[in-house]
Amino acid sequence: MASGHAISIELPPELYEQLQKAASDSGRSLEDVLIEDLSLLSNTLPPGLTIDANFSDEKLWAIVHKQLSRILVERKNGLIAAGKAQKLTQNEQDELDYLLDLSDELVILRSKALLLLKERGHHIENYLDRER
Repeated sequence: MASGHAISIELPPELYEQLQKAASDSGRSLEDVLIEDLSLLSNTLPPGLTIDANFSDEKLWAIVHKQLSRILVERKNGLIAAGKAQKLTQNEQDELDYLLDLSDELVILRSKALLLLKERGHHIENYLDRER
């Protein structure tokens, strides 16, 4: 685990068993599953997130509803507009490339989540034409 803040919590037995099963089914540690779940709940994407069939419907829906923060969207749009008016500095271009990659990653993750949800019988039509 990367250096961070250690906490100790007592989980209800049902939740612990559910998380332990998710970790076991996906071949990951309980800590990794918890960090991933908490990241999704806190409106951030865990670095290197990959979706697999072991994700719960709730976790998949959390990914579907995930959006870039308003600040990042505004910054990305501002850099795009600035790039149309003049040549961006190398730092600005690097930042724009990063924000575009982040947007693309989110679209790909959302698409994979929607595909799994559809395969599980959920109606996903309302989410296919969302803001990109």
